[in-house]
Amino acid sequence: MEKISDNIVDVVDKIYSSRFAAAPRNDPARPRRVRCLNPFRWLEVNQNGEVTPCCSSWFKGNLGNINERSLLDIWNGTRFRELRESMFEGGKWRKFCNEKVCPQILNDTWVSVDFISPTTPDQLPITQEMLQAIREGKTEMPFGPLQIGLTCDSRCNLCCIMCEAPRRAKSDGALIRKALEDMEPLLPSLKRIKLLGDGEPFFVPEVREFLFDFDSRKYPDARFLINTNGILFTPDMWDKIQHLKLDWVVVSIDAATKETYEEIRIGGDWDILQENLEFLAGKYKEGFIRELLISMTVMKSNHHELADFAKMGKRLGVTSTYFYPIYGDYGREQIFDRRDISCLKRISRQLSDPFMRQPGVDFNALNRWENWKPGWSDYAIIMKRVVKKFVSKLHKGHRGGGS
Repeated sequence: MEKISDNIVDVVDKIYSSRFAAAPRNDPARPRRVRCLNPFRWLEVNQNGEVTPCCSSWFKGNLGNINERSLLDIWNGTRFRELRESMFEGGKWRKFCNEKVCPQILNDTWVSVDFISPTTPDQLPITQEMLQAIREGKTEMPFGPLQIGLTCDSRCNLCCIMCEAPRRAKSDGALIRKALEDMEPLLPSLKRIKLLGDGEPFFVPEVREFLFDFDSRKYPDARFLINTNGILFTPDMWDKIQHLKLDWVVVSIDAATKETYEEIRIGGDWDILQENLEFLAGKYKEGFIRELLISMTVMKSNHHELADFAKMGKRLGVTSTYFYPIYGDYGREQIFDRRDISCLKRISRQLSDPFMRQPGVDFNALNRWENWKPGWSDYAIIMKRVVKKFVSKLHKGHRGGGS
């Protein structure tokens, strides 16, 4: 097969991949392992055009920028190949991976590539061609990415209290147009296209038109992962995109009640959302959507509604209802990093609710808070914050007294 890039002249030290390729195959006593499959199959375009092999929060730095190089060149560029080299057992993956956030590392999951196949359940596509390349210790892929995610346009119809997107929402569409153009030569290999991440795909005109015009007959293997807040995903919108093959539809909701929803998702309408969710649930049951998921970013404003949110997912009949903690500094909403003891205890109690053990309820990202009790390290974090706040007030007082 023709290589995806022919202009690579630099060299990547292949100590670990060579050792991996030479090791005996199919030995269950000593399986050949890689830290993660994503660098061999995933390419994500983030804000400012930076490219990563997964969610940007899981990764340190970037692998290139589409404002400087094409996606085609970045895919088999030096840094991408260095990353792949680090994934083979013994490699220096800590140089690239954010251990505090990446679920693959938090769950200490390694992949025994000789004992998986394209039918192995996974969140991302697996192909025989990809497995063969990894088994041979390749760092330069003879094919394009299996999944491309575009998280490079934050325009949205809502203004959520825990989202930075509204602060970055001014856009002339140039970056998303560049990303869509760069993606075109990679379409033949793609199994899944992920849209968007921060912004709302049905609100961004360039993405909306891409979805309307996408030729599913020309690219029959391409399926879509749509991240949406659900407000614009109406029956009319469905009619315009029903030609697409929908792999996952992920609806971010963040609440189980109207009051909490409209406090968090400013500009949203709970009643419209519920109508659209019922419609999407119907399409899922009819087989037009492979997986339908609803999600909650857990924070101070909604931390008391975990069990009720899980019950809402059960009522709708979705594939999965999943929870993840708020990331970043959002003041009072950041109950995890700030160690808000009363909130964390309430979360712990809810995670013990038998309903949270129902199939389809996914709170893996909150596992560390199950049966949580504050310890000395937690009180140290709280005390550090209190002291910092006190010192800050003291400095402001001195400045005010000298004016």
